[in-house]
Formats: sequence, C-alpha cells, structure tokens
Amino acid sequence: MLRRLLAAAAVVLALAAPGAARAQGEQQTLVDRATLAVQEIMNQTVSQDPRVMLQRSRAVMICPRVFKVGFFLGGEGGNCVLLARAGNGTWSYPAFYGMGSGSIGLQIGIEDSQLI
Repeated sequence: MLRRLLAAAAVVLALAAPGAARAQGEQQTLVDRATLAVQEIMNQTVSQDPRVMLQRSRAVMICPRVFKVGFFLGGEGGNCVLLARAGNGTWSYPAFYGMGSGSIGLQIGIEDSQLI
C-alpha cells in the first residue's frame, strides 16, 4: 500500500516538473520584459515625474505588453508583475497577474502599449 502511494506520488511529481519549469521560464521572461519596459519608459521621458512617482510609490504594477483591439466590440489584455515596497525600502518578490477588459461602442483599431 505504501509503495503504491509513493509510486503514485513520484509519477505525479515527474509529470508536474516540466510544467512547473515552463511556468517558471515564462515568469522569468515576464520579469525581464517588465525590467526592459521600465528602463525604456524612464529613458524616453523628459520630465522627472515617473522617477519621482516610482521613488514615492509603495507598490508598482508593470505590464510590459498590453494588447488592445477593437471593431465595435473591443478587448484588451496582458500579463503584469506587481512589486511592493517593504518598510526598509526594498522591493518584494514579484507577484504575477493577468489583466483584461472588454468594451462595446464605436471603435476601430489596434494598440500595443506598456503600462506602469
């Protein structure tokens, strides 16, 4: 009985490992893209407003790619990384979120953007 239980647990872990590795790789890619998005936005902005807001913020959500499309019915979505500032000023580990919305109305177009 115990051997069967251990064998079943080993099979489940063996099947779950590749999926976990793939998910971890996707999350690392999202963190890398978020880092590049912040650097790009900071370098493109002439004013100091984004830097000041980032220094004062207690948390920040970075969506390195938000894709929006509409033709009377519209939708947008993207994957985001959330970081919170600890009491000592360091940033937390990333939390991963998906964002999406829909709309109805007069609209035509496609947009690909970055959000902080």
